[in-house]
Order: sequence, then C-alpha cells, then structure tokens
Amino acid sequence: MPIVLPKDIPASKILKSENIFVMDEKRASTQDIRPLEIAIINLMPTKIETETQLMRLLSNSPLQVNVTLVSTESYVGKNTPLEHLQKFYKSFSEISHRKFDGMIITGAPVEDIDFSEVKYWKELENIFDFDDLSAGEIATHRTELTLLDISDDMDEWDKAIVNSRYSRYPICGDSIDDI
Repeated sequence: MPIVLPKDIPASKILKSENIFVMDEKRASTQDIRPLEIAIINLMPTKIETETQLMRLLSNSPLQVNVTLVSTESYVGKNTPLEHLQKFYKSFSEISHRKFDGMIITGAPVEDIDFSEVKYWKELENIFDFDDLSAGEIATHRTELTLLDISDDMDEWDKAIVNSRYSRYPICGDSIDDI
C-alpha cells in the first residue's frame, strides 16, 4: 500500500525513483480506507535523510500509511533548512489532540551532554507521557459506540451517522458482540 506524503517533500521524489508507491494527500483523501496514522518525532540533525529512511521502511506496510512529522518547539536544529521544518513539520502542541496508531521517536546525538542541558528535554518528557497513554484512556468504550445494524437500510444508517460524533461505525448483527 502507499505511503501518503506531501508532493513536494524531498522524500517523495526519492521514494518514487525507487519505485515505492507514494500517494499525495489530495489523492489519499479520495480513498475509502482507514490509513495507519504514524507520528514521527524526528530529533536527528539530518532530518531529511532520517525521514526518508523511515518513510522507506513504513512504505512496506500492507496498509496505507499517513505520516505526521513532529518537531520540538523548544529547540530548532541547525542542520535542516528552517523552510523545510516550517512546511512539513508540526509542533507537538499542534498534534497532541490527535490519535495515532503509532509513534516513532528517533534518537538524538546527545550522549556528550547532561540531560539537564538538553534544551527540549521537558518537551520530550511530555511527548513520552502522551505516547504512554493506554488504549483504554483514549479509546471509545463499546457501550458508547454508534453501531449500525446490518439489517437496517441505508436511510437508517444515514440518520445514525448524521446524529453521531464519530467517524467510524461498526456494523453489527444480532448483538454488539456480532461485529
């Protein structure tokens, strides 16, 4: 399946030249599929090379993969053009309300300095806390789901969907356990 990337991110051109199926965001929005949502907190100084390597690996998934690149707000690296960071990266505060299927946090070459001197350490702790949430803390309990009955017609389904706050609807048979 494809990895979904902005058309003009450098990784897109590189991966396409390697015959990796890359889909732009506009085309992906027309797909009737729930993609795998992955956040990448890229702390490496060589961000463009690192994001390309990670996207290459993620493209091997049997699922469509949406990648959100995340940078720290408390520290801006010197080795990646600021324009690249502003265009393709989000801050943690911009994405902390979203739900992700996975999060990749790259290492950073900080072995020669004390953690107290790492400018983004507190922010990184907050990211670790966010990533440490259990599924039960962010999932919708099955008793709160809007279920679609398999025996109902499309008009009934439309009414249920319009009156609900969710974006995904399990279809059930005789009971909630028959999904």
